[in-house]
Amino acid sequence: MEDVISNGAECKDVAVIFARGTFDSGNMGVWVGPQFQAALQSQINSLAFQGVDASAYPATLNSYLAEGGSDSGAQSLADTVTAYVGACPDSNVIIAGWSQGALVAHKGLSSARFGHTCIGGTTLDPLCSNLPEDFVFPTSLADISGPFKQLPGLASGAAETSRRRLLASRSAFVAALTDKSKLQRLLLTPEHFTYGNNGLTTSAANFVAGLPAVAGK
Repeated sequence: MEDVISNGAECKDVAVIFARGTFDSGNMGVWVGPQFQAALQSQINSLAFQGVDASAYPATLNSYLAEGGSDSGAQSLADTVTAYVGACPDSNVIIAGWSQGALVAHKGLSSARFGHTCIGGTTLDPLCSNLPEDFVFPTSLADISGPFKQLPGLASGAAETSRRRLLASRSAFVAALTDKSKLQRLLLTPEHFTYGNNGLTTSAANFVAGLPAVAGK
């Protein structure tokens, strides 16, 4: 998208801006963004795809808890979309996000979220789900970080494996554990990181490619 906005590159039929989740790296991350991009590229020939500017959206835990999704990230997303539409008024623009990025996407353009629903079946993603009455809330960092011992088996490829090691050692959750009203937001489990590897990015790409405005291009 920036190639078109800043460098006069050719407009694409479909332009996607993606907001990564908390703690994820670069501007697209490793858990969902690249997989979503690859799934879209397999179906859409004329595609521009980029992540929200990492300098404007550092995807920190603080912006997630204090701002309900980064305000500066949302503004950057909106600015990019506005500039792209100005340069390419006939293009279809898709706004997507995972985890905190879903909040940024919604906040930036009041659009539909990607990654807002939890994984189906019997697997509970407590960050996204309505919690059952008998759900046991964590009381320590160990209760939160412990489940990440399962994550190596869910991580796919070197990039995810590297990020998995970092997530397992995070201590930023500790200070927020005393705020019970925000506790569910801290329930990052291995299940929350499987959206890119369990077929849901392909389902999302199928949905985008099947939209009448996109399919008609």
